[in-house]
Amino acid sequence: MKIKKDYHSKEFINPYFNQQNRGFNVFLYLKILALILLIYLAVYSDLFKIKQVDITGLKMIDQSELETLVNQQLDSWRWRLLPQRNLLLMDRGLLAEKITSQYNLNNLTLNKGWKKLAVIVEEKVSFLIVYNQHNFYFVDEEGRVTTMISEAEAQEYWQQFPLLNIGEQSLAIGDQVISAKAVDFLIKLDEELKLKPVPIYGYEARAGEEVALVAKQGWRGIFSVDSDPRVALDNLLLILTEKVEDQNQLEYIDVRFGDKVFYK
Repeated sequence: MKIKKDYHSKEFINPYFNQQNRGFNVFLYLKILALILLIYLAVYSDLFKIKQVDITGLKMIDQSELETLVNQQLDSWRWRLLPQRNLLLMDRGLLAEKITSQYNLNNLTLNKGWKKLAVIVEEKVSFLIVYNQHNFYFVDEEGRVTTMISEAEAQEYWQQFPLLNIGEQSLAIGDQVISAKAVDFLIKLDEELKLKPVPIYGYEARAGEEVALVAKQGWRGIFSVDSDPRVALDNLLLILTEKVEDQNQLEYIDVRFGDKVFYK
């Protein structure tokens, strides 16, 4: 006789499904909330917020101008999510890039401290002031633009540095304006001129390796930067004193060719 078995009363249990996990896991949610709180404290609270910016090493660069540039970058958000004023998240490389795009420096150091940022600047020494129709710039010994300055700053320094008009030439930080040879020539010429009775407004860049002084009477003195500035200036002064009766009627003195001097 076959025995009929009743399978309906049996319970089948899935060993991979624990019914006890169906309840509310308090510890898991507490861990998630704690993690969210830690992220908030680390990223968005004032705990790691940069509240002070210290800038040192400035000589020619305007302090407030650089502070504004730094703070604008710190107040920006990366991917619209991460604040750059946060010590942990600040992109030091991006800030350095912003600064060096505005100023041509010898060295730049960015040091993070507790709730503060130290910006240590080593400026390139300026040798000339150049200007076009729109702006004024400092230029280093190599003839490259180091920084853009205001007209008021240019007026403050143009008794100290030669002032060179470059016409319509547009410039950006780091651009080569004139050659290093021309910079050296203008510095030496300007030093000599300060000892002579020739009042000038400044200098003009010309084609090739040539520059011209602009006298306050309106005439130009044309020089080659390949010449000796002292000899060239002596030749110019010789024409002024022995040949020119009225400087207001003078158009130019050309001393590019050594002792062969031309004037009109």
